[in-house]
Amino acid sequence: MMRIIRTMAAAALVTSCMVATVAAQRNGRRHMQVQMQTLQGEGTVQRVRPRLLQVAMQGNENWLIALPNDYRKFIYEATATPRWLRPRMPVQFNAHVTLERRKREVVLQEPVEALTVAPFQPGVGMGIFPDPSMDQRDGLFTNDDEKQKKRRSHKNESIDGSCLIVGQLVEIKDGKLRIAAGGVTVRCELAPKADISVQWHDAQWVRPGDKAQITARYLPGRTGQAQGVQISINAEKTLDIEEKPARGKKGKESGKQE
Repeated sequence: MMRIIRTMAAAALVTSCMVATVAAQRNGRRHMQVQMQTLQGEGTVQRVRPRLLQVAMQGNENWLIALPNDYRKFIYEATATPRWLRPRMPVQFNAHVTLERRKREVVLQEPVEALTVAPFQPGVGMGIFPDPSMDQRDGLFTNDDEKQKKRRSHKNESIDGSCLIVGQLVEIKDGKLRIAAGGVTVRCELAPKADISVQWHDAQWVRPGDKAQITARYLPGRTGQAQGVQISINAEKTLDIEEKPARGKKGKESGKQE
């Protein structure tokens, strides 16, 4: 029951923030005296709820902050271990590709040194993009549509050179990857010390302890509750799977302590 109450309270806060923002905008147009205040600074994430973060700001002030309405204004960055990767994750990386025309599968000869988990971007989609100057981290968080590079996939053409590979992870086993990349299956292997980064636009992987850079707005007299305008999160810990104790191990250890 308490969990339901907390969830309803969080939902009510998100709704109230949105209503307050709209009301303030309307009031501004009517030349009324209500003026939104700005909250800006660094903080540490305390709790995570759907569309809502509890953040301890500088000075130990706790704020409940609704995520920005524009998903592009929320930026999450982290590093990860290879065993954190899961099928269906969108991935992209640079590699040398040798692919004969109309072939539907390619096996990369060199291990992948750096891979990024990131959402597909407008104008890119999935595919193999021949361009030695490309880097998977370029422009992932840009809001300027004019800066989005026009990228063209291989479209059954022969390739022999540096490429950007953008696709969906189909399988990972013992460091070997199978990736669907726009009609072509890419098989490759992660380097032993591969650099795996995460660049995302929602809070699904945010955890307590992560560092936050906040810009938000709130109504006078409503301190502690704000609507996010721009939020950047840097993960404090490397993303990894949680180790689960073997069956019976916990009980044995407890018995020894007793």
